Amino acid sequence: MISTVCWVPRDRLRAVPQSAGITPEQMAQAVAREQGRNNKDQEGPSEMEQEPRSNGNGGDVKSRGGGGQRGFIDDLDLDNYDKEDEGVHMVLGATNLTVFRDNTDDPYITVDDPDIESDEEDAVIRPTDFVLLAGHTEQEYSAAEVHVFDKAQSSIYVHHDIVLPSFPLALEYLSDGDVKSSERKNLVAVGTFEPGIEIWDLDVVGGIEPVATLGGRNAPPPPSSSSFGSKKKRGGGGLKDSIFGKIKKGSHRMGVMSLSWNRHNRAHLASGSADRTLKCWDLSKQKCLSTYTHHKNKVQCVQWNPKEAFFLLSGGYDQRCACLDVRDQKSTKYFQVDGEVQDVSWNPSNPAIFVASTDKGSLIFYDVRKTSSSSSSSGKGKRANASKPLCTIGAHDGEASSVAFSCRYPHLVASASTDQTVKLWDLSSKPVCLDRKDLNIGQIFSMSLNEEDPDILGAGGDQGKVAVWDIMTSKAVAAKYGGARGGGGGGKK
Repeated sequence: MISTVCWVPRDRLRAVPQSAGITPEQMAQAVAREQGRNNKDQEGPSEMEQEPRSNGNGGDVKSRGGGGQRGFIDDLDLDNYDKEDEGVHMVLGATNLTVFRDNTDDPYITVDDPDIESDEEDAVIRPTDFVLLAGHTEQEYSAAEVHVFDKAQSSIYVHHDIVLPSFPLALEYLSDGDVKSSERKNLVAVGTFEPGIEIWDLDVVGGIEPVATLGGRNAPPPPSSSSFGSKKKRGGGGLKDSIFGKIKKGSHRMGVMSLSWNRHNRAHLASGSADRTLKCWDLSKQKCLSTYTHHKNKVQCVQWNPKEAFFLLSGGYDQRCACLDVRDQKSTKYFQVDGEVQDVSWNPSNPAIFVASTDKGSLIFYDVRKTSSSSSSSGKGKRANASKPLCTIGAHDGEASSVAFSCRYPHLVASASTDQTVKLWDLSSKPVCLDRKDLNIGQIFSMSLNEEDPDILGAGGDQGKVAVWDIMTSKAVAAKYGGARGGGGGGKK
């Protein structure tokens, strides 16, 4: 399945990624980490792993299609195998591929390839290419895939991938230098079921270790006869810490479900976790600056305000959103919704307005200026905010897994759902659904509008495929917004 997607700004990645030079020390560290992971698998599933994601109809995602031959045939969907919608481009995830630097090194290729020049062109990421990152998992294999989309040729393919140690829950592009600097590194922060946030280099192929890890666990101590069989009660982590290593100071204690990079203060990364906390990290020092505990359940989504550097929006399974000023936690504002929050998005054209999507299929809009502050973060039975939402839309039959405002068209909102559809909404007056699209990728878990070309929408679903849709191929959208294509919409900086 594709669990998360995010766009990379154009003309940032190396045209040809460099190959990683793996030292014996790095290999030994990787082997040690894998052994610790195997021990964890033997111990049993974690709290998060025991709660499979719902398909929006009361069932586990993994149960799709049922069992036996009938279920297998249903999953193949042979009646629609060659169906291709206008403006939609898809690619299957590339898992467990063996890649050779040169075809002459491949023992299975015995004749010259007449299309070798075309293959070499595909290996180069051009300045005009769009790049979409996707978290892909198949059985025990997880990776962050780098998908390249050529809009002119209407083609998309997996350029390379980064093998991950655990199921990816969140991806966020980072840059640690000036945009025009030759020394700039292009990085991706990855949140997984593990408590640490791993940072990988997107310009390196074949790496086995991240360039940095925020939080996580210390290396486990060497085994000794006194480590096992003791009946003495241990404090803290006990036997678990002795096997996997102790949680580092400042780290999350459970999986990291959401990430957001502050583009006004490029050293700051926000993270939300299943441990109910929100954290702000200093990337330059690789340390936690602040921990916020105003949510009472898992923090599913987090997003910095696009215009105000100190305001952070979050949503959780406690059925509310919170707008936090990181300079003064006491001024946090709370907004009640009708279910578990799945995603949030600020309106770039009016950064006081945001939308939240929920597991009930709703889109709920709020203005942060029209509510009162509350120093209390408690609470069942206590009203979370003093104002009503600006608007509520019953958008989907399944959970509304993703939502995004367009940065070019102020009144356009896109939403995606486990009901397998993407919908485009016009809010210029009364909310109207301009179009809906089944992208043929199954239940949609993640969707994102490109910031440099907001006509392009990328999404991933439970069938392990990525789809890209040019929303201007929709007649209704083109009729409403086609004349505004030349305006607005800046990319990430």
